[in-house]
Amino acid sequence: ANRLGFANEPITENQTVFHFIDQANPARYLDFNIINNNFDLSYDYSSDIGLFNEKSLPSSDQAIQEAKSFLQSFNLYLPAFMAGEEKITYLALSGNNLLSTTSYSSADAIRVDLGRANIEDLKLFPANPQSELVYFIFSPSTDQKKKFLKISYKFWPVETEQRATYPLKTAAMAWEELKINKGYIAQAPLSGNQIIVRKISLGYFYPNDYQQFLQPIYVFEGDPNFLGFVPALDPAWVK
Repeated sequence: ANRLGFANEPITENQTVFHFIDQANPARYLDFNIINNNFDLSYDYSSDIGLFNEKSLPSSDQAIQEAKSFLQSFNLYLPAFMAGEEKITYLALSGNNLLSTTSYSSADAIRVDLGRANIEDLKLFPANPQSELVYFIFSPSTDQKKKFLKISYKFWPVETEQRATYPLKTAAMAWEELKINKGYIAQAPLSGNQIIVRKISLGYFYPNDYQQFLQPIYVFEGDPNFLGFVPALDPAWVK
């Protein structure tokens, strides 16, 4: 917290989370979990809209490199990220909100999502497929304390050597469960009430909150813009 410019004593949110406020700029704050080192660094730009006039937005490659360098400086750039997917999203200011836009030239901020590497060729899916558990939002400001509008870092270690083999339900069974609303709709079309599922695969569910086990899931992908999950383990082995 000191290295990030939070020199004051924190407010204790609960037994594990400390809330720091930057005394020099109260719009900037840090929530830090002292048990697992996960944190959220935020800058409330709604009270400082003028920072978007600076137009010093990093390029996509620069933003990715800066995100990695930041994690490296705190020994948080772990092997799980080195082979993970890197995703760029351009954001444009609309009122007090940052919304997705199509190009760098129309962007007021840039977001970098750092995905986690596959485990035995199976992808890890967060609850919100549009948001990895580790992401950065860069502003166009040259002020170092305003550079990051948001850093979210949530990482759960996976003991890949501790494993067991469990039977799966069939894909047909999972499909029937999805049809009767026993799955989780991670991404749905913005309009209409019909979808076409074009792909079924296996993956792992990687949630925002800690779980003791990495849960295998069936992943249903389709048109338009559909993504659904169904737990893959045979229910006889789950309690």
